[in-house]
Amino acid sequence: MAVSSLDYLWVAAIDFGTTFSGYAFGWREELEENPTKTSAPVWQAADGGLISSKTPTTVLLDKDEQLVDFGFDAETAYAELSENEEHEDYFYFRRFKMMLYDKVRKSVSKPIYGGIFPLVRYFNMTCEIFMSSCQILMLTCEIFLLTCHLFIS
Repeated sequence: MAVSSLDYLWVAAIDFGTTFSGYAFGWREELEENPTKTSAPVWQAADGGLISSKTPTTVLLDKDEQLVDFGFDAETAYAELSENEEHEDYFYFRRFKMMLYDKVRKSVSKPIYGGIFPLVRYFNMTCEIFMSSCQILMLTCEIFLLTCHLFIS
């Protein structure tokens, strides 16, 4: 049985930027009435100096190529690893979207320190991070609305 777009309650979009990336979401019915009525997460730099609806397009992996951190947290974690001279067992990718614009359109990516990896993997990883975060925010919104409805009733 095919699923119609009318069966979905939420709509989400990802903005994959060179320096910063983010996402926004909204109730499908509300967006049909007002396409600007969206919600977005708030990302914050570790020092608290920058608060944004986007986070750096940055990924930090451990030596087993498992995700350690993403965005502002990845930048902070890698800076701390570097200060302690413990960064050599990690892979740190920044602004990897720009690699798509190479004349050859390379399909591999070089982290700041060592290795060559398939570029598509980091796009997929970033999308998964955003999707997971978005699902948590959507669930939080639904619980809040349900709680408000129960309180008012």
